[in-house]
Amino acid sequence: MKTTSRFQVIVLFLVLTVCITFTDHLPGANASHAPSFKVSSSNSFVGAYTTLRFQIPVQRDILENDWLTLLFPKTFPVPPYALTHDENGNAYPTEYNLRKSIYVNYLVLDPKKPLPVINYAENSISFVMPRTLKLRNEGPTMLWISLSYHLPSKPYEGTFGFWHLSLPQPIYSNTIQITDIEPKYEIKDLSVSLTNHFWSEPTEWVFTCKTNENLELIKNIDIIYLHFTATSQMPKMIHPSLITVNNVPAYQVSIEGIDSISILMPLTIHPGEVMRIVIPEAVGIYTMSKPGQNIIYFGIRYNQTESHSYSKTYSLFCYTQPGKPFSSATNYLTSNESSYTLTWQWSPPDTFQSSTIEFKWPEVIPLEKDIKLIYALNDKNDITENIQDGIVSIPAPQSLTPGSIVKVTFSGYYTKNYKHQSFINPGPGDLLFSFRYSKDSPWVTFTPIVIQQENLCISYINWTNRYTSQPAELEVLFGPYEKLDEVFQNGFCLVFSSNIQFPSSILPQTIYVSYAGSQYQMKATIINPNILLLQPESTITMTKTRVFSLTIKSSAQILNPAEPNTTVSCGFTTNQSVSPMENATWSILPWEKPPTLILSGGTTGKDDWFLTPPTLRIQSSDPESRFLLNGYRIEDLNTFSMPLLEGQYKFYCTYRCNYPHRDANQADSRIIQIDTIPVHLFIKSPVLSWSISPQTATRVQGSVVIPDSVIFNETMTIIDQSLRIQNQMAVLLSDGSFSHPISLQSGVQHIPVELSDWSGHQATKTLHIYQGKGVVMQIKSSVAWINDQTVKIDAPPLLRNSRTYVPIRFIGEAFGAKVTYQPKTKPPSVLIQRNHQTIELTTGSTKATVNGKSYTLDAPPFIDQNRMMVPIRFLADIWNMQTRWESSDQVVAILFP
Repeated sequence: MKTTSRFQVIVLFLVLTVCITFTDHLPGANASHAPSFKVSSSNSFVGAYTTLRFQIPVQRDILENDWLTLLFPKTFPVPPYALTHDENGNAYPTEYNLRKSIYVNYLVLDPKKPLPVINYAENSISFVMPRTLKLRNEGPTMLWISLSYHLPSKPYEGTFGFWHLSLPQPIYSNTIQITDIEPKYEIKDLSVSLTNHFWSEPTEWVFTCKTNENLELIKNIDIIYLHFTATSQMPKMIHPSLITVNNVPAYQVSIEGIDSISILMPLTIHPGEVMRIVIPEAVGIYTMSKPGQNIIYFGIRYNQTESHSYSKTYSLFCYTQPGKPFSSATNYLTSNESSYTLTWQWSPPDTFQSSTIEFKWPEVIPLEKDIKLIYALNDKNDITENIQDGIVSIPAPQSLTPGSIVKVTFSGYYTKNYKHQSFINPGPGDLLFSFRYSKDSPWVTFTPIVIQQENLCISYINWTNRYTSQPAELEVLFGPYEKLDEVFQNGFCLVFSSNIQFPSSILPQTIYVSYAGSQYQMKATIINPNILLLQPESTITMTKTRVFSLTIKSSAQILNPAEPNTTVSCGFTTNQSVSPMENATWSILPWEKPPTLILSGGTTGKDDWFLTPPTLRIQSSDPESRFLLNGYRIEDLNTFSMPLLEGQYKFYCTYRCNYPHRDANQADSRIIQIDTIPVHLFIKSPVLSWSISPQTATRVQGSVVIPDSVIFNETMTIIDQSLRIQNQMAVLLSDGSFSHPISLQSGVQHIPVELSDWSGHQATKTLHIYQGKGVVMQIKSSVAWINDQTVKIDAPPLLRNSRTYVPIRFIGEAFGAKVTYQPKTKPPSVLIQRNHQTIELTTGSTKATVNGKSYTLDAPPFIDQNRMMVPIRFLADIWNMQTRWESSDQVVAILFP
């Protein structure tokens, strides 16, 4: 760590020196130079949060960890390097925010790098290169740097500078102008009203505003955001048809976080027109704030074609006040089981002394005599009370303060035989409840519950492809409906607009019904050009659930209309009833080809990984398409070209047309995976490629290299390498080490050690292990192995004239022989005695005797470092041993029989 810190200090000093040297050559100080690189701004509003993009041609490779310096104009407000504090009082350096806002070739700075982003002066920022950028042959190599920042609060004009170690002095950009533009997209007279508002109940919201003379909100392009108070409770999902804009259903609505929703404009609002957005209680937005003033936010995102994207949020105060008592039911259909919830604000008269509250039960609800109602008071456990003469008395809530909300839910009743029963809704009409605090108090009537006709209704329709002449996927949500079992068994019909085009026949298994957690395939028969008969292919087990959804896949080949700007509708019929047609108000738009991602060059491994990075280009026939690289939007799609960097990382590409061919929160995306780092395998034990083991089991130990840029998430490092030894998976520890047991059989075994990563890099080594006894030696090494024991030798083995020589005393004694050196003979000789066998060798002579018989060597022995060196082939033949030679590490193995 001390070495790393010292290195950082030296580098910081050098770069600081460079920056100080450049002080006299800051942008604006020397205007006679020609701009060498291009700088642009994605938002020209003064004081707005924007992105500065630097496009810099490079003349040499820029390596990982190289320092880059951006020089800003003197008047440009770069924050000093200092500690700041967040809203919780925690201190953190300015570089933390800068790091998150700087992208190099649209790749975020590596959070694992030890060197931070530093402001060396008021006019410069320096940081390290996150990956290597190599020069390309197909054209000039460009370095892209993006910096998100707050622009100056006053209009500005100036140039920027750039410096790298390869440059003798800074290079400069073109001049950009940041002008004080008055936003022309404004709304006026914004107001919001709330009806029937209890602070813990669903509320109806009505937003009203007027556009100015320049603002036009375009259908299917502009997005409206409604931000509710932080204490509001949003539903898990929203049926888009419930929310209307100027009485037109909003067919694309999404929940944004925990406190807001976004609405894609279902119609065009022209300049000067009034816009009215209605969110009914049925959407289920709960407001948890207490009565009084509350801030509501209304936001609009503009995607106008003649300017950059621009967002603006308006805030206003709305006064929350208690509403009148209201009631609700869990099922609005006649003859259906239901429960009833009565809600009001606790405000008894000052003279209230009674211990009970009375409710007037509606006479139209069919109830037996001598029953006990089941109810819950303020969501507490169920309790029961008798009903007498149409009046129910329940204990008054205790310890309630004025303004508190009281909720009473009647969920069913018990008969005199204690059999549980559910309430059955009466026929069509209004259902009224009333309450009073005491017999002297007047009856207070709740808002009526409207009981609708018994009919199967379509509550939600969604087309996932709205391009003309293209197959569409249709999702329809039905229910609730009491006679759903009859519908399933007898089949039902979908009635489409006449402009929908059916194929000659519907492919099987392309239509199914989802019901009670299960899916059932439906058989489809085309009755006429706009009616589709659907029948279940198998018996469907029915439950009390009375809601189901129908999905028609795009593979069914039901085509959208061929003409743009038409309206699509879908309805439902059975042999018992006919449901009203459900009309959707979206426009069918002509097909526009989405942006195309082109990757040229580069070599691929497995699973779409690139082992050498390609060049990325983007083409689009739709000028309004949005394309994002790692979160940054690319402006000029058809002229964009960028070489990807070396290293290991993933590149996220997301593109979306401005046409609503799918949900507003979805987009087409692709992940480009780069990994140019090869794998490295090191074997620690056995040390050499050949080894001897007298045991029937041993271990292979070693390590692999885990690169600094290995893929990681927020909580753990993910090792993307896998190791197989003897065709079994070995465990890699977090530091890259491994120790894997292997089993041995008698004789020679070849053990493969195979290392690979996700991208396709491979490293393979083969270990040769002899299970038995023997000697392993390495050319010119004074270390040898007898069996599996390490020994030192005075004379290492040598290569001479393509032959391997070994010291005869070491080999002979390793084999249990007695070696006697005879220096007095001319020339000197050696006598070897082993197992009643006597061998005599003479220095410099190819003649030898074995038990008195003459033997000819293919090469003569010689003296090296006072040790006689003998060709290994001779000893192997005389003693009936096997020898193995491995040229990769120059190892010779002598295997005992």
